[in-house]
Amino acid sequence: ENLFNEAFKFYKKSLEINPNDVQILIDYGIAIFYTAQINEDLNLYNHALKQLKKAKELKPKDLKVLTNYITCLLGVAKANEDVHIFEHAKDTCENVLNIDPNNTSNLENYAICLCALAELKNDTTIDQKAIDHFEKVLKFKPNDNDLNHNYKEAISIRNSLNNKISTIKSI
Repeated sequence: ENLFNEAFKFYKKSLEINPNDVQILIDYGIAIFYTAQINEDLNLYNHALKQLKKAKELKPKDLKVLTNYITCLLGVAKANEDVHIFEHAKDTCENVLNIDPNNTSNLENYAICLCALAELKNDTTIDQKAIDHFEKVLKFKPNDNDLNHNYKEAISIRNSLNNKISTIKSI
């Protein structure tokens, strides 16, 4: 924790000197994001998002900026279970896919957004789209444990949604 505090001081001081340095905004936002994850702190998530949003405003088409912004959006959306934030993350992913359709980090983030939205909206169509995107990324990264876990989670959500549908139809 002391290392994070020292890093935060460094980033704050750096931003005082150059408040529009995109790399510092990204690094600071990521450091805050990881601290938010460790502490499950919604205020820190929002503070991280603020830094990354500023970086995005300065470089709106930069893939590194957008990927980090989306990752942070997903963290905030998960912490809040907020459909609107997931929708915003999904829309941002779609914008990135227009810039680089084979960006594996973004494809994975897009699939994660779709998976969460499918579960929150009880929508098998959205979940199938998530599964399709996970399968596309798995072609590039077949041994990625997190990716395989998320893919299995999407399949589990599909099965759960199909069970709900079957139960409703049988009533």
